[in-house]
Amino acid sequence: MRAFLALKISEEIESEALKASLELQQRQFEGSWVKSGNFHLTLLFLGERTPDEIQRLSGLLEKNLQFAPFALETDRLGFFKKGGKPTVCWLGIKKHGAFSALADELTRLLLPLQTDPIDSESAHITLGRLKKVPDQWHAFIRQIEIPSMIFTVRHVFLFKSVLTPQGPVYTCLGKYNKNEGA
Repeated sequence: MRAFLALKISEEIESEALKASLELQQRQFEGSWVKSGNFHLTLLFLGERTPDEIQRLSGLLEKNLQFAPFALETDRLGFFKKGGKPTVCWLGIKKHGAFSALADELTRLLLPLQTDPIDSESAHITLGRLKKVPDQWHAFIRQIEIPSMIFTVRHVFLFKSVLTPQGPVYTCLGKYNKNEGA
């Protein structure tokens, strides 16, 4: 099964992400847009994993992951580009020491599963995967303002992802943090 680790975001941030997506669509940005209820901050895409691997991963996190809740702040609208054109639109997250520490701890815990390291420097909330952009896309991006918003991280979530013609369907397989105050 396809799986990934993520952080949930607040309803306020999801609302602003949806507004930005709609504004981009109105400005002739075409693509596959994240639907309401599917927004999250991806920590690590695990790809295809067997049920045994998922069970082992879940057990590792359940037994070992512990962190104090912390706040993260959204940053700016951005894009990943290929060949000079944007391919993915995202909402960034400001750098934060507790988030970097969580990423490092998850990377350490997941070493036995041979996963990629978690890159806290490129943390983002995907808004959409772009297929076509207008010629003046740089100017349009500068015109979209997204307020800085804060959300609290209390758990890390493991999701299963099933791809359908209507878009991905996510199922939460577990949430992790041994910290009793979380």
